[in-house]
Amino acid sequence: MKKISAVIVLAALMMPATALAQTETLFGRDLEHGGFGGPTVKFTQIAGELGLLVGGGGGWVIGKTITIGGAGYGLVTTHLVNDGTYDYEIGLGYGGLLIEYLKQPDDLIHWYVSCLFGLGGVSFREPGSYMDFDPTSDDLIYVIEPSVNICVNVTKNLRVAAGAGYRQITGIDLESIALGLEKTGLTGASFNISFRFGSY
Repeated sequence: MKKISAVIVLAALMMPATALAQTETLFGRDLEHGGFGGPTVKFTQIAGELGLLVGGGGGWVIGKTITIGGAGYGLVTTHLVNDGTYDYEIGLGYGGLLIEYLKQPDDLIHWYVSCLFGLGGVSFREPGSYMDFDPTSDDLIYVIEPSVNICVNVTKNLRVAAGAGYRQITGIDLESIALGLEKTGLTGASFNISFRFGSY
């Protein structure tokens, strides 16, 4: 009888501890969700010169840790290539899937890493013109762009981030190279400034 009583007392003592211990899961009722969106500017190398890309992105933030979203950018500065006879102005735009890992985003200053997996296009036009000189010369490209960023919580719904990344572009075809664009002319490092509006 004493043994049975001891077991009952021990089980009663363990019940509160068991009730407090909850299994952590990726998707559950206590998981916090949020989101953000906003503009980004990128200072980067384009055809051997300093260029500026402007765009933006946003996404769904899961558990204050993972972002799944999208982003896109377009070239706004003028850069020329030469085929040996004529100058051509480069047009560039790309976008795609954005994945991020955030580290302690509730801290005033925190960091996150991101990677964009995307597609884009390169076009060529006569300097000062808004029309492609030959639409058949437009080039489909593939983009992978990882970055590391430092972020400051300015307000509860506004964060400002600055970071560095590297844009790897593949798919430059022989016709683009013939017009004077080097195979690695659009690949390069970048310095990024982002404004993130939202709550997470």
